[in-house]
Amino acid sequence: MQQVLIVDDEEAVRGLMSKWLTAAGYRVAAAGNQAQALSALEREPPAVAVCDLHLADGDGMSLVSQIRERCPETAIIVATGARQVETAVDCFRLGVVDFLTKPFTRDMLAAAVERAVSVSSQASDRIA
Repeated sequence: MQQVLIVDDEEAVRGLMSKWLTAAGYRVAAAGNQAQALSALEREPPAVAVCDLHLADGDGMSLVSQIRERCPETAIIVATGARQVETAVDCFRLGVVDFLTKPFTRDMLAAAVERAVSVSSQASDRIA
């Protein structure tokens, strides 16, 4: 069972995504800010991190960079309300594997996580 880390400063959003992904068969850890996310990474690097770009204690792009540096095998999905094309392009340049704009559906999230798990598995094979 793959672990997914959800990072979003809105408790209701974290809860809903956690519920959806748990029902889809994933183990889920959740963090409400950048500090909690980095602590969760230290405990157990997830296969996938789903990150918002607007966090109370820091910039989500900075968090994406830190995840990329600390856990290169973790596939990252950005799930945000930001709709600017430039933001998406910047995320992909940092190695993000998918970009979801809020609001999104359970099926959209599940499909993105499924693709990301595949990317994470391939990265783990290359690193091993």
